[in-house]
Amino acid sequence: REKTGGSFTAYAVKAVALALQKHKNLNVTLEGGEFVYHEEVNIAVAVDTPKGLMAPVIRDADKLSIQELTRHINDFQEKGLRGEITLQEQSNHSFTVTNLGALGIQYFTPIINPPDPAILAVGSIETELHITEDGRVEPRKVGHLTLVFDHRVVDGAPAAKFLATIKEFLENPENMEKGLSA
Repeated sequence: REKTGGSFTAYAVKAVALALQKHKNLNVTLEGGEFVYHEEVNIAVAVDTPKGLMAPVIRDADKLSIQELTRHINDFQEKGLRGEITLQEQSNHSFTVTNLGALGIQYFTPIINPPDPAILAVGSIETELHITEDGRVEPRKVGHLTLVFDHRVVDGAPAAKFLATIKEFLENPENMEKGLSA
């Protein structure tokens, strides 16, 4: 957890939630061969439990602060350890976020959580050397994201624009509380 009071997963959820507001073509589910577009932004968060992977939902994630999202995620993790996540808590989502970065995994390819059109994989944050425009070498923190999406719902270019919006928010977290694009 970061000293700012929020987990990196919470920042990723907030960035996805705000990106879904901007890219409404991804706030859709595929149900029985039909597209269902959603106004509310409900994001499932993958949680490791003794019973296996579960994905409880943060409802109206776009309206919550980083601290509120962190509380939800922490509550889900505690409930998951106790085996208390219900099927109801895992329903009515249109996107999923999964984070294996805390386990030291840089990149991974998750499977889309039906009926969602996509899932965001959050990998570890590493320190890498970066060459500045004036030729200096500086350490920089770099995070690793993978977006897996269903081509029946969205094509590559719109998915890439969506991922670029997430990247913008994560690189400029001060804009997330304002809901502004970087």
